[in-house]
Amino acid sequence: MRRSLRALLAVPVIFVIACGQGTAPAGGRDAGAPAPVAASPKRLTISVVSEPTGFNLAVETQRISLTQAGLAYFLFPGLTVHDDQGSLHATLGETIPSIENGLWKVFPDGRMETTHPIRAGAAWHDGTPLTGEDLAFTVSVVSDKELPEFRQAGVDLIERVEAGPRSATVTWKQPFVDAAALFSMIGNLSRSNPLPKHLLEQDYLTNKAGFTQLRYWNEDFVGLGPYRIKEWVRGSHLMLGAFDGYALGRPKIDEIDVRFIPDPNTMVANLLSGTLDMPQGSIVGLDQSATVQQQWQAGKVTIAADGWVVAYA
Repeated sequence: MRRSLRALLAVPVIFVIACGQGTAPAGGRDAGAPAPVAASPKRLTISVVSEPTGFNLAVETQRISLTQAGLAYFLFPGLTVHDDQGSLHATLGETIPSIENGLWKVFPDGRMETTHPIRAGAAWHDGTPLTGEDLAFTVSVVSDKELPEFRQAGVDLIERVEAGPRSATVTWKQPFVDAAALFSMIGNLSRSNPLPKHLLEQDYLTNKAGFTQLRYWNEDFVGLGPYRIKEWVRGSHLMLGAFDGYALGRPKIDEIDVRFIPDPNTMVANLLSGTLDMPQGSIVGLDQSATVQQQWQAGKVTIAADGWVVAYA
């Protein structure tokens, strides 16, 4: 079956309830009936070239790992995400600020105002609701000159942030073309995807020097995405489990087994043996891709126009 990471994006799930034709005995299940068999979890096995050092671009040091290889979207997406054409799509945001919907205002003096509404039900992996206070806290962190790792273009143009229960309104000193994407996951550039105030504020205020060394960024990470950290075996793999409380619905795939395979030959061997569904991140050269294309009957290899090699089952 052809699989794609696009299929992992959470969509509303339709539950089908099977109704029996008769009534079960008062004592419970019929003693002669076979015991129900629990369905095995649907699992996708992928690989990345490097083990992550942290789940935020501000603290990640690897060239291609979980964060840079695109899997960040499944752990900590922003209110919106960019597609491969550069267009914004709302995820945990209720909608995208625009002139047309009145959430993006330009004032006669040159200042601007953008309001970023949060989708109903959006919550952190620990169950705490995502709020406007989290968004305001995020702006405080990415604007802090003492934390240069988190800085990104445009934050110096922010005048103030007003937080509400389910939105944040940002006033800008002057026009900024990417204002609508402030709390978005933008490829390898974003530093301002939302941060949990309830987990990080105390350390931010009292331990700024050690802020990027907190366990929160790795083993204790709590995100917003359709997947959460289920198991992390250092030097081996990372198991991501579907987050039941994801605002857009529980993912259709239950688990993502992310294996750390830095050697391209080992990765190719895993593909050909069927133990790996797809690599995530471009580490296969053209010569290796030709070998895989010839020998891998269960999958497909595509060479993109920009030189990236995409292999998937």
